[in-house]
Amino acid sequence: MAVTATRVYLVGHYDHVCQDASLTPNTGGTGFNCHLNGPVHRHLAAFDLNGVIDPGFDAQANTPEGPDAVAVGPHALYVGGNFTGVADRAGTPPRSQNGFALYPGA
Repeated sequence: MAVTATRVYLVGHYDHVCQDASLTPNTGGTGFNCHLNGPVHRHLAAFDLNGVIDPGFDAQANTPEGPDAVAVGPHALYVGGNFTGVADRAGTPPRSQNGFALYPGA
């Protein structure tokens, strides 16, 4: 996780971020399920300071495991981990970036 004055970035082993009405209790009474009709967030997501997902950031990483490091610099977000490609937007082809990605303007 990395935090700026306006955003919280979360990287890791996940494909979807679910909030509010998209969650329903599991049938066994433990945990929740997510309706997967919302946007895909493959291993990267950003939230505003109130915990609401930022729809303007939908970067993706092509890995089954996900990134394991993130840092915010003065002009970019730096992400490292087990991946070979990243995309700035969902649905766009990944660019080759072995283990390290830079997101300018984050």
